Amino acid sequence: MQFTEEAAKELLEYIDNNCNMQGIRIIAVSIEENIHYQIYWEKEQFPDDEVIIQNGLKIFLDFKTSEVLKEQMIFYTEKDGKKGLFIMKSISDCSTCSTVCF
Repeated sequence: MQFTEEAAKELLEYIDNNCNMQGIRIIAVSIEENIHYQIYWEKEQFPDDEVIIQNGLKIFLDFKTSEVLKEQMIFYTEKDGKKGLFIMKSISDCSTCSTVCF
């Protein structure tokens, strides 16, 4: 899993300005045949957590989510005034599609 610098910066800025949290928690949830991600602000580490620090951002993961996110890139996005994170499998996947991803 790799957060872009911009994604980590935006999350750290929010944490510094708005909440008393240590980082974020990402949870992978299977719904039908798709994987959806839930992202929460986190203030504590659980005993079975894997904690990854990227660009100063702490990311808390359970084992299942850690495995699912191994080859994922996480981007910060803003569209129509809405901000969020976009998770996609490996940036190299963009080279095989006919659409400009970023």
